[in-house]
Amino acid sequence: MNPELFQTDDRKVGYALSYMTEGSARAWKETFLDGIKQDTAGNISLGTWDNFKTKFEEAFFLLDRAGNALADLSQLRMGDSIDDYTNKFKILITQAGIVDDTAKIEYYLRGLKRPLIAKLLDQKEPPSTAEGMYKDA
Repeated sequence: MNPELFQTDDRKVGYALSYMTEGSARAWKETFLDGIKQDTAGNISLGTWDNFKTKFEEAFFLLDRAGNALADLSQLRMGDSIDDYTNKFKILITQAGIVDDTAKIEYYLRGLKRPLIAKLLDQKEPPSTAEGMYKDA
């Protein structure tokens, strides 16, 4: 943005809102504007630029965070380090919102190298929890 033209937060927010003319962006803009109140002098403030950006990102980007994490999870494969794989896996599984141990184990096994999968599942008592699976790997 041109700092000369957009010296106030209201101008920055107003400019961004001016491009939200169709579809879900327009619907979001209308909802955002419905929440704007006048002060006792009749002045309207669109709020701070940082607050606007946060609300916008929550509406359009964070909603699909779980979906993005799930997509990344389905592509995750173990490289040379089981620790790196497990750490990345734990981050993605949390972001995806998966809490069921059976699902965690299934996703975890998908990315492991075949010899390690065989080692884990061929044990006399294979791990029955995700934490047990991470520990035994």
